[in-house]
Amino acid sequence: MLNILSYFSSIEFYYFALILIVIGAITQSAIGIGFGVPACFLVLFEPSMVPSCIILMGTFLAFSNALLSLKDVIVMDLAYSFSGRVIGSLISIPLISLTIGTKSYLIIFGVLLFDYSFFKCKKMECGCK
Repeated sequence: MLNILSYFSSIEFYYFALILIVIGAITQSAIGIGFGVPACFLVLFEPSMVPSCIILMGTFLAFSNALLSLKDVIVMDLAYSFSGRVIGSLISIPLISLTIGTKSYLIIFGVLLFDYSFFKCKKMECGCK
């Protein structure tokens, strides 16, 4: 069994990553450019932690924004989004379990991030070509 925790040296590293995730989520929520904050620092120490850091930050950001605007939540939209998240998680579990610890994992993550950025830019029609 692959013990991913054995790759990292100390508990201080996890505290450092957690602080970066919280700072990045707060910055993303406030001004919209916080997702790069933890990635810039983590890539210096442990590049393989960047994908999981971004996923955790997105989760923290979604929950914090949902709690701040709990009275404005539309229940039907919440059901659609939650079911999509569950289906996406079920699809990603085999993909991650088959590729974690390999270079394919980072390549797949990069391709998915690039696709997301491309379609988001195309949807917003921001002039990216």
